[in-house]
Amino acid sequence: MHMSDALITPVVGGVMLISSIGVGKYSLDKMKEDITSKIPLMAIMGAFIFAFQMINFTIPGTGSSGHIGGGLLLSIVLGPYAAFLTLAIVLLIQALFFGDGGLIAYGCTLFNLGFFTCFVAYPFIFRLLTKFDRDNKKIKRVILGSIVASIIGLQLGSFGVVLQTTLSGRTDLPFIEFLSLMQGIHILIGLVEGVITGVIVKYLVINNNSVIYELPKKSRNTRRVFIMFAISTVVIAGFISIFASSHPDGLEWAIEKIVGEKEIPFLNEKVSRLSDKQGELALFPDYGFKKSSSDIGTSVSGLTGSLIVFTSVFLMGLLYRKRKLRNE
Repeated sequence: MHMSDALITPVVGGVMLISSIGVGKYSLDKMKEDITSKIPLMAIMGAFIFAFQMINFTIPGTGSSGHIGGGLLLSIVLGPYAAFLTLAIVLLIQALFFGDGGLIAYGCTLFNLGFFTCFVAYPFIFRLLTKFDRDNKKIKRVILGSIVASIIGLQLGSFGVVLQTTLSGRTDLPFIEFLSLMQGIHILIGLVEGVITGVIVKYLVINNNSVIYELPKKSRNTRRVFIMFAISTVVIAGFISIFASSHPDGLEWAIEKIVGEKEIPFLNEKVSRLSDKQGELALFPDYGFKKSSSDIGTSVSGLTGSLIVFTSVFLMGLLYRKRKLRNE
């Protein structure tokens, strides 16, 4: 659901950017007390989500594919505030270095993938359906909660895409038809993401429940989890990513079903030129070497992107901590 700048007007993009910045500021304020202890875990989880988002899985019988959004998993491990901030950096790195998602549409993409999962699906669906046994440090009904929360989060996010596109005056994407296609395909994508999220969380609860946000902690020993996610990130970004599905993702698939192509023309010439410039400046356009589609390019871009995300999240945390200490 990384939105192209062709889908929206600068006004809609600007409003959504301001909204997303507001959510980010709120998240920073809420994290004042524990951001220092979470910096390493935020950084490695951000890198892991970046790598995992490269894995598009085929949706059988549709000709479409999908990838995890990651907001729910991040929320379960980091809490909603740290999750939103981490995802904000992941999506920004994807837009700047890989041309994945428009810069004008960045606020839309962040709101659709971040706000709805971190601040709606996680607190009101996942926490409602699961049962936190704080005495024994366990979570019951993890798989069920993850699946339902993932589906609802993506349903809300896909509705956001359609609404923002409609408000931008894209009459070539009729609201009802676009909505039905987006909602339908993202039920299936949400189902897969829910299973993946549930399995990962189940593993963490069994092997190192100290990293689960809602469970009480006598000490937050995250070294083993950090190493596990670091190794997983390298394997996914450097190797598994080359086997990702080549089918269009849910958004591209829905657009193609309506207009016959995965991309639609820009309504604004200046926005079109900005998008072209973004593509030219991208270090690894479409997660590969420029003018090449080799597997090596995919691996290198995945590993490089994961490292950039890790470094960016880590530095953001350190700078914020330094600023907080200076103001105390």
